[in-house]
Amino acid sequence: MGKKRSTNPDAEASHSPPGLPGKIPVPVEAARAIAETYRKSAVVICAADRVDRTLHFATYGVEAADKVWAAGVGDRMGEEMGRGMEVEMHEDFRADPRATDAGLVREALELLTAIIDQKVMLPSDVRQRVLRVVTRSRS
Repeated sequence: MGKKRSTNPDAEASHSPPGLPGKIPVPVEAARAIAETYRKSAVVICAADRVDRTLHFATYGVEAADKVWAAGVGDRMGEEMGRGMEVEMHEDFRADPRATDAGLVREALELLTAIIDQKVMLPSDVRQRVLRVVTRSRS
């Protein structure tokens, strides 16, 4: 099966499982309502539909970093739990350029950390320059 991704909070699915009026995705608005009601900075909703073997995820984050975190958790949960199932993601992450930028920064720092930890081979002078950049960014 595959992963479908939507940044539309009111996304509608394109097909219906047998015997049901229509497959209804969990909207981002539901995750936003939970965050507001319970004063949470990030919310990830996972719902399963056993009829059509689909996992539905909705993610929401208040700030850009929260959006990045929630989308990452949703992705990891979908990869782990969605084997052999269709996975649908509805999120507010990729629609927000602040979150996309924050996500790119996080990915860059993870790559730089891997370089420093010698999981990626580079000449030692380049590794030292990377170490200085990461050290400055963490302080």
